[in-house]
Amino acid sequence: MRILVLYDGKAGHLSQSLGAAQLIRSRLNSPVTIEQQVAKIRLKFLNRFIRKLALIPSSMLQRLVIHSYRWKIPEQKPDLIISFGGNVIALNVALAKLWKCNNVVIGNLYSINLKHIDAHITVFGDTAEAKAIASRVALCKIDPQVCAEKGNELRKQLPYSEYWAMLVGGNGAGYQYQASDWHRLGSSMNFLSKRFGIKWILTTSRRSGLEAEQILQQYLEPSVCAKSYLASQPESGSLEAILGSCDKLFCTEDSLSMLTESVSVEKPVTTLLPKQTIPKRVHSNTVKYMASTGLIKRVNIENLNEFMPQSYQPEKSYSEHLEDIYTQLISLLSQLDKECTDSVSINPGQPLLSIKGS
Repeated sequence: MRILVLYDGKAGHLSQSLGAAQLIRSRLNSPVTIEQQVAKIRLKFLNRFIRKLALIPSSMLQRLVIHSYRWKIPEQKPDLIISFGGNVIALNVALAKLWKCNNVVIGNLYSINLKHIDAHITVFGDTAEAKAIASRVALCKIDPQVCAEKGNELRKQLPYSEYWAMLVGGNGAGYQYQASDWHRLGSSMNFLSKRFGIKWILTTSRRSGLEAEQILQQYLEPSVCAKSYLASQPESGSLEAILGSCDKLFCTEDSLSMLTESVSVEKPVTTLLPKQTIPKRVHSNTVKYMASTGLIKRVNIENLNEFMPQSYQPEKSYSEHLEDIYTQLISLLSQLDKECTDSVSINPGQPLLSIKGS
């Protein structure tokens, strides 16, 4: 089976789409090849118009939609197309029609009718739609086995006994951080290190900003923090290694991708909220669900000194959520319940308009 993942260049969109593709590959008996392609619309102001063209039952207009994007033609026709985001949804639909293959859309449909899509994945789904899949948790590309392997390699470099990870994001999704939040976070990391006899591994993102990094570094001496991977500095740490090496994970709550990646390795995860927090609806509902099922524990940064370790005992693990998603997918996608051996070859130098079988 061949899966084509289309994305618009946004890392979060790619992570969720790859997560869906990897979910299928990990459970399907037949071999699965995953190809990812960046596709960017040539004239973004025509995006809505292009989406409408993709729905018209005309192969000529569908080819016009395809030529509206900058992207590389796959060498072989896929059996399944997966995408997330309004900037590539028209290409997903047009290709699925031309190549007569299954397609999956994650997130907003941008007014596209579900009859043009074989499976639609959102966090809470639509119980009135047969093609809607309620994932309950976000998908991500993290492989827990890879995390464990890379984590073991990192631990060989670290002589201490117990490490906790601190994954720091920044402003976004309705979360606003002030200098006072970073001071409290640094102070609490220092306090918890001494109280529980642990060392931290810290990583920041581009959204954290230089001020946040500088404030945190004031508190994190070598006796407190074993490694710091700062976005402003050239040395970057492997997220898989960090997730795999640490016993407990702490993550600022502004990044659903970062939060999901933490939860995927099935360790105790604590999410941190700044004082100024008005999260967006979907983000808020997702986090609340994860907290209600025991996947995460939410803590205000100003109360982090009161943190007490707890065992990881969710009502439903992340892997169990994935199993539910796959069960729903296999009932909707015809290509998942049979061997896919009839891929159509495509000459990469051949104009897309003249692809045979389209």
